[in-house]
Amino acid sequence: MTRQTQLRWSQVKIGLLVLVALTILVAMIMNLEEGLGLLSRQSKFRAVVSHTQGLKVGGPVRMNGADIGNVHRIVSAGDSSRVEITFTAKPNLAPHIR
Repeated sequence: MTRQTQLRWSQVKIGLLVLVALTILVAMIMNLEEGLGLLSRQSKFRAVVSHTQGLKVGGPVRMNGADIGNVHRIVSAGDSSRVEITFTAKPNLAPHIR
């Protein structure tokens, strides 16, 4: 193998490594940003409350102090002063959510 062929092959390997690393990074960011649940199944819920108490989109949903899901959307519920929250939670905990 000539030196130029070796150089090209090493450039291809580095390019593939960078591509794989970027793909993993994008998947991790998508999963953390809004809790898309790329690695696990989640159940979707909707709740209407009087106020959000500092809740933010992408923030964790907690039950008894443990994170069980993420908030996906917070919108005003019509003309009233109530707020509609859309969130996901682990499916094995769905029967415990009222």
